[in-house]
Amino acid sequence: LFFDGGTVRMEFTVTRTDPAHSGPGHVMTEPRQWSYTACRVVLSARGAAEMLNKMQELQGVMLRNGALQPHRMGPPEAPAAPESPPEPSSQAPAK
Repeated sequence: LFFDGGTVRMEFTVTRTDPAHSGPGHVMTEPRQWSYTACRVVLSARGAAEMLNKMQELQGVMLRNGALQPHRMGPPEAPAAPESPPEPSSQAPAK
């Protein structure tokens, strides 16, 4: 994503992966990956702003239809500390 002050340029890519190969007496090789440019889009600043507005409308529709779950912004909460068992009393039982 690039913005030069007048236009927004976006490039969308697709990553392809070959499956890992192995043969008799050969070591398993790592799968090979490469990327292809699938689409390039250039918009004016005004066109980019309009696209963002449309994407927000789409997000609202998807949230209302249950296709998306709301995303809470902000730092992640720390997990609650597990409750520790009560400490044994240091007093001797009364007789």
